[in-house]
Amino acid sequence: MIICMENASPGLVQLLQSFPMLSLATSTQGKELAVFMEEHSMSTGSLEVTFTRGSDYFGLLAVQGERSITMCIRNSENALLAVGSLTTRSSFIRGKPAVVGYLQDLRVSKTVNASLRQKYYEFFTEFVRLSPSLPDLNFCKYFYTAILSNNAPAKAALSRERFTLEYSKLFSYQAWIFPKIPGLGLLSSFQSFDIPTKEEVFAFYNTELGSSMYDLDPKDIERLWGYSKPLCLREHGTGIAFCLLVDMNRLREMKVLFKNMNLNVSLTSTQVFALRVAKKISHKRKSEVKSTLLKQAILKSYCLKSQVLGYMQVENDIEVDSHLLFKTKVATKGDIYRVFHRDHTSLEGFVDGFLRPAHTATFEWVMS
Repeated sequence: MIICMENASPGLVQLLQSFPMLSLATSTQGKELAVFMEEHSMSTGSLEVTFTRGSDYFGLLAVQGERSITMCIRNSENALLAVGSLTTRSSFIRGKPAVVGYLQDLRVSKTVNASLRQKYYEFFTEFVRLSPSLPDLNFCKYFYTAILSNNAPAKAALSRERFTLEYSKLFSYQAWIFPKIPGLGLLSSFQSFDIPTKEEVFAFYNTELGSSMYDLDPKDIERLWGYSKPLCLREHGTGIAFCLLVDMNRLREMKVLFKNMNLNVSLTSTQVFALRVAKKISHKRKSEVKSTLLKQAILKSYCLKSQVLGYMQVENDIEVDSHLLFKTKVATKGDIYRVFHRDHTSLEGFVDGFLRPAHTATFEWVMS
C-alpha cells in the first residue's frame, strides 16, 4: 500500500502542514520518480552507482514491504528536487513478530539550498519520531538502513549536528557478485536442479523463518514469488535447504560509473534470496549444506538472462567453504544501522531492536 494524502492519517496530515514544501508521492508518479533516481546516483569514491527502477519507482517498494511512503520536494515549476522513501514489513525481533521499517533512496538534487535541505531532514526526523504513534506505517518503531562501507558522504551526513536521528551500527555484511564465467554455462546445462513446488517452499519457510533478528516473514516470499525461481536440496526425499533466485531485472538495474576511466557499465542481475538451512541440520553440517545450495544457485543462474548473480553474506551467519566457484566473486562491504529518535529510548521494547553478541541478523539484497 502506498501512503499518500488521500489515505494519510490525521496525524501525518498535521505533520505535513508544518512542512508545506513537502508532498507525498502517488502511484501515478512512478515513472517520474524512476527517472529522478536514475539521474541522481550515489557517489562512493571513484564510483558512482545508480539503481534504476525501470518505468515504475514503486515496483521494488511493492515487493519490499506491505506499506511504503515516499516524500518529495518540488520547485515552483513542480520539478522534483528530492526524494526519500520508507517501507515497512512484518518481521521478527528476538523471535517475536514485529513491524520493521527500512529507510532508503534519500536523493537530494545539488540545486537544493542548505535551508531547504535541512527542512527535508527535519521532516524525516519528525516522521520517524512520530511513527510509533501513527497508523500509516503500522505504528513502526524499529527502523534500519544500509550504507556501503566506503560511502564516505553518506556516513558524514549521519554526524550532522542538526540531524537529530541516531544511527547505531547493528552489523556488517558483504554483497557478493558472481560474474558469469565463459564455459560454465555449458557445465550448468548438464546439471540436474531440484525445483520444489510452491507448497513445499511455503511449508519450509513457514517452519524455518523467524529465528534471526530482522528475519524474513512468509509474506516476503509471497510478494516475491512471481519474480522468483525456487531451488532446494533434499535428504531422504525431504528438503533441507531452500532459496529463491529473484529476477531483479524487472525491478531495477545497476549502473556503475568508474570515474577514473570514464567507463559506464550496466549490470542485470539475479539475486539469491532467503537461502535457509533447516534448523534440524547439525551445526557441523550447515556450512556444507549452505555451500552446496549456493553452488547450485550459481550454476542455475547461467540458465537465466542476467549478467551476474548476487548474494548477501551477513556477519555471524553460516560461512561457506572455499570452493573454486566462490573465489570468482567480487565483494562489497556494507553496514546496517538502527535508526531511531531519542524519544524512542523510552518506548517499551526499545532495547530489543539491538543485537546481542550471539544474535545473527538477516539482510537481503531485494530489501536494499
